[in-house]
Amino acid sequence: MHNVSTPLKCGANIVFVVGSSETTVRDDTILLNMAKEHMFKGKIFEYYRHVLKRYHDIDFAFKLDMDTQVCVPGLMAKIDEAIEQKAEFFGWPHDHSSCGQYGHCPPKSGEWHFMSGPVFGVSRELLTHAFKVTGANYSIDGLDDLYVGKWVHSAKPNNITSYKLDCLYGRGARGPTCSGVRCPVIHWQFRKSLGSRLGDLCPAYYGETAWPR
Repeated sequence: MHNVSTPLKCGANIVFVVGSSETTVRDDTILLNMAKEHMFKGKIFEYYRHVLKRYHDIDFAFKLDMDTQVCVPGLMAKIDEAIEQKAEFFGWPHDHSSCGQYGHCPPKSGEWHFMSGPVFGVSRELLTHAFKVTGANYSIDGLDDLYVGKWVHSAKPNNITSYKLDCLYGRGARGPTCSGVRCPVIHWQFRKSLGSRLGDLCPAYYGETAWPR
């Protein structure tokens, strides 16, 4: 973990992000101006506002789940690739099919997509543009990864450059390790039906465990 008050000037700053209802103040934690913390209550948008206001020299703002395991050097190599490609949206992309073909999913036409929740990043330039288009206080309740995808595409329709972390749900991509790593990010999804943690995931698990029927 890194310090909120003295962030790294070069590299990845990894900290916790919690609502202001938290009573213990730690220097590895960002406290948001939220009466009640909840991922479905606009937490991601409040986080983006905080980051843009406080940290003026970032390239990307990332969100990772608590059960996302990261090999930092490997992830930084991927982020460097994304920056070289002038990408604005980073992660594992969901389209109509991988989302489960529900009503809330991206359309078959491919007008927009969203990045899977375990890890996704949005460039500073795209965040700044999106808030400028939709309003500085923009927020919406719901699944954060889904609505961030809708939000950035509504602000910049059909013109977003995405970096696709295709390895995230590749079969057999266990780890990660920092030498010979297949993928620098692994999502350990807890499945109560099995009582175990699975690392060998494929996109179809969303239709089984995470999306409402």
